[in-house]
Amino acid sequence: MNIPLLLIGIVFIILGFISLKKSQHLNKNGIKTLAKVVKVEKVKSQDEDGYTKYSYRPLLSFKDENQVEHEFKSDVSSGNKRKYHEGDEIEIVYDPENSEKAMVKNFFSMWLMPVILGGIGIMIFIVGLSS
Repeated sequence: MNIPLLLIGIVFIILGFISLKKSQHLNKNGIKTLAKVVKVEKVKSQDEDGYTKYSYRPLLSFKDENQVEHEFKSDVSSGNKRKYHEGDEIEIVYDPENSEKAMVKNFFSMWLMPVILGGIGIMIFIVGLSS
């Protein structure tokens, strides 16, 4: 049994659970609406081999229930240049108590992080148990 790996696994599982609860809360209590793509930001990055990659992240604008306009960048970007276009409308969900907390309503934005963190945590925990 490897105690440090067990502890790291537990931390990842807890972070995945917290992320899951935030997404569940927003999905259950949030207000769903459409946001307009205002701009598509081109994000440049390099991989470990030095190759340049680009991804595309939408800047979104929406009006809350009080007709106050808000803008936010999606947490998830796409490698597909043609996925987002200015003027497109995308379904989002936002917290009515804090309109600045908004997410694109899709699997990647809302559920991918809890799955990744929890999955990594479980794998590390299992390795820690078996070592």
